Amino acid sequence: MAAAKAEISGAFGRSLESPQTIAGFALNTAKYKLSKDYYANYLKSIDAVTLADVQATAKKFIRPDNANIIVVGKASDVADKLKTFGEVRYFDIYGESYVPSKASAIPAGLTAERVIEKYFDAIGGAEKIAELKSLKSTYKGLVQGMELTITNSQKSPNKALIETSVAGMGVMSKQVIDGKVVSLTQQGQKLPVDGSTTEVGLFEAAIVPEANLSQLKAKTTLTGIEMVEGKEAYAVEIVFPQGGKIINYYDTKDGLKVQTVKFGKGPQGEVSVPTLYENYKEVLGVKLPQTMTLSMGPMKLKMEIATQDVNPKLEDTLFKID
Repeated sequence: MAAAKAEISGAFGRSLESPQTIAGFALNTAKYKLSKDYYANYLKSIDAVTLADVQATAKKFIRPDNANIIVVGKASDVADKLKTFGEVRYFDIYGESYVPSKASAIPAGLTAERVIEKYFDAIGGAEKIAELKSLKSTYKGLVQGMELTITNSQKSPNKALIETSVAGMGVMSKQVIDGKVVSLTQQGQKLPVDGSTTEVGLFEAAIVPEANLSQLKAKTTLTGIEMVEGKEAYAVEIVFPQGGKIINYYDTKDGLKVQTVKFGKGPQGEVSVPTLYENYKEVLGVKLPQTMTLSMGPMKLKMEIATQDVNPKLEDTLFKID
């Protein structure tokens, strides 16, 4: 307990270096109706806490009979193993409760390659896809009341410039892909890029990424049928030679891609970042999604196409990496 007190007291002292903290104290005092000397006596109050106080509080608020085991993961992989502990309830990434639907079995003989072929047919066919040489798309959305703009300039083969900007704050992040190398910059600072990030970047640089699979020597596997936004979708896992991984989901009925889940490394291990695709519109004979919804932790960020220029003249210098 002495170590815990030291940590709390030290953090409190460091927080006083920021003027915002003082303003926060004033707001908390009013909001929670604290005594006027609450923060003046904060360290004394921390020091006065005894082990008996901690134990009494624990007994009052920590009740094992009402405890829950929380497991984060893919339900189909872990649910059956958890039934031995009691009732299993399901929550999505936003904390909303749901009842899982049992998806259909994969039709006999269906492969990942065939699912992707059906996707090509659904959006216009391989010949029309090949006619798309360049594309410049501007997406707009709102994040915490501020306008967010994503500008994606793409050129065959595997070149892209993706800039994310916030109104009044300028460009916040930039990704440049010159066909071989990937560069990431966030708020003016270059970020390290490993082999798996490069693989995924080169894949997504293509206007229709799936057309790029053989060139990048990716392995595709049809892993099952899963529910995405209430629809059954074929899950196709794409794994690249250096470990990059993506799972694409294609509607079992119309063949269109409904979601992409990218995987990366985070402080706690592997993290997944899903993006939903909706509102397909024909552009030069190829259907492209006009709406994408990004999941940023518990927040959904819906981005709509504001402008889309098909086969514009994009100079190679646009994709030059300094």
